[in-house]
Amino acid sequence: MKTKTDIQDRIYQKWEKHFVVKKDNEAYIKTTNDKDKDVVLSESQCYGMLITVRAAKKGLANQKDFERLYKYYLSHRIEGNQVMSWE
Repeated sequence: MKTKTDIQDRIYQKWEKHFVVKKDNEAYIKTTNDKDKDVVLSESQCYGMLITVRAAKKGLANQKDFERLYKYYLSHRIEGNQVMSWE
């Protein structure tokens, strides 16, 4: 029988596989299942960073995973502001 922790770990692993897109030193959270177009929302990027911290505490993610998400955020902010840019 699977424990609650086992189920949470599997959910994280599936989420990471299907929604975290890694490119070079950055990563973003796509918010669509569309294979032809990725949609990235500031909210998903924020939640992705929080989820990654929690996963790291369980050994499922690491500092580099978080830093990739954070670098994407940094490179997509509105100039002179802390808010991610909008399309």
